[in-house]
Amino acid sequence: MGKEKEEANAAEAKRAQAQECYRRGVRRSLILTDASTVEEVDGAASALREAMVGNLDQHARKKRWCSRSKMWWNLELRDLRKQLGKAGATEGPAGMSRIQEARRELWRAIRKAKKECWNQFLQTAEGVDVWTATGYTPRIDEAG
Repeated sequence: MGKEKEEANAAEAKRAQAQECYRRGVRRSLILTDASTVEEVDGAASALREAMVGNLDQHARKKRWCSRSKMWWNLELRDLRKQLGKAGATEGPAGMSRIQEARRELWRAIRKAKKECWNQFLQTAEGVDVWTATGYTPRIDEAG
């Protein structure tokens, strides 16, 4: 029990440190009123964003990407994959139809997630990322 209590205390100390860091960042932003101008609201929003990003950069674990990471994977797909696994537990013709339906549903959701991820990438691409998209577009051979 002593080790668990130490870990809980360490986690609470980290949480308190992160909260204090965020509060320090937020103090720099303006206090808005009903009479605030658009520029003041934009300035306050950017100050809050900077405080959040700075706090996360300092205190949160970074997401690790590897060659097997899928940017389009989400919680809905995880749940559908679990349902596919559970459908395999039923035997007989009814079990096969449940498996086929679960598999069809999963693949439809995967195609939808990939399409949404790609469209979001294209909308937010900047700088060198713009040229990444050209590697995935079909090429037209002018000689043929």
